[in-house]
Amino acid sequence: MTPTTENTPDKSGSARRRRVFAGAGIFLGASAGLLVADVAQWLWLPCALPSLPRAANVVYEMHVTGVETPGLKGPTRFTTESHGLRCRTEVVTPKPAGLYRIICMGGSTTECAYLDDADAWPALIEAELTARFPHERIQVASAGVSGATSADHVTQLARDLLPLEPDCVLLMCGLNDHFRRGAGTSARAGMMGDAGAWLIRHSMTARRFERARQRLTTDTPSDARPFVQDAAGAFYAEKRKACAATPTAASAAAFAGLPDPAPGFARNLERIADLCAGAGVRLILITHPSIYRSDLSPAERRLLWMTALITVDSTQPPMEWHIRRLARLNQAMAAVADARGLTLIDADGRLPKDTGTFYDDCHLNISGSRRLAALITPEFTALFQDK
Repeated sequence: MTPTTENTPDKSGSARRRRVFAGAGIFLGASAGLLVADVAQWLWLPCALPSLPRAANVVYEMHVTGVETPGLKGPTRFTTESHGLRCRTEVVTPKPAGLYRIICMGGSTTECAYLDDADAWPALIEAELTARFPHERIQVASAGVSGATSADHVTQLARDLLPLEPDCVLLMCGLNDHFRRGAGTSARAGMMGDAGAWLIRHSMTARRFERARQRLTTDTPSDARPFVQDAAGAFYAEKRKACAATPTAASAAAFAGLPDPAPGFARNLERIADLCAGAGVRLILITHPSIYRSDLSPAERRLLWMTALITVDSTQPPMEWHIRRLARLNQAMAAVADARGLTLIDADGRLPKDTGTFYDDCHLNISGSRRLAALITPEFTALFQDK
């Protein structure tokens, strides 16, 4: 006689429960292992925030000779604190009472890779303010990322920098938006939602996965990836050779169809302004300076290399095309500042466009870094004088 269903042992149910318990055990064991590994990384192998180019607590030297980088001298030291920020002191959270914290955002002209720690313009601002107001506690940290665009700054600010409790954010950008031609600058890059942002802020393992993902991603055009400088500055010699070998187009007509980065740039600045306003953080915008003029001397033209990053039919645009496009970006920044009531520092209009400021298309030498710091520092003097 065939057994009834009621009398048949529930073997399938028992096996299912065993699988559930085994899966739960594996999950809990793996979670515990990851937690232990993460604690060990926090203690002994810290990783910088994914949107910053440097590791945590690094110290290395650049050995520039000044031949390829006029106005610089070496060796120079480049150091970071535990978040990967370039700062004289540790960026501690919760922020100590009475400390006024400024974070500088931008690309390689904010990173200042070939300038010594003490000569980078964020450090010069801190030194000048501290000297003038010795009773104030002032900290200026640089979050500059070589190759970063305004879209990258949206991600960087929301995910990595606002949690560090800045009182003020200085943003100098625009040049990378121009040279990346609006391609590959989606703000989705590196964004993982609120849960992902929380993980990256609190998990060293998550930070390492995200940094690896950014390095391995294939959805960014090769011409949109940031450049890696060498410690001696020989990088510039090769780039200048390539630029000199790229003919300049007779007119800008062939470049008229390239995407205009200005509208997206303005939208990203609006998003950055919204983020800062929501966090009660003062935002100061700085137009991006460059050496570009229509009357550059032959010696000055030999320093250029970035103009050939954009080509059509193996020719680079005329200088006037670059000047017009960069002016549109700086005008877009000025319009956002005006509409939002933000402070705007017109570095492009006020810094001399010569080798007393730049050692190539846009990167500041020691004198240029001092000139920029001198433009920015007065924006804070009234704040501390009124205290």
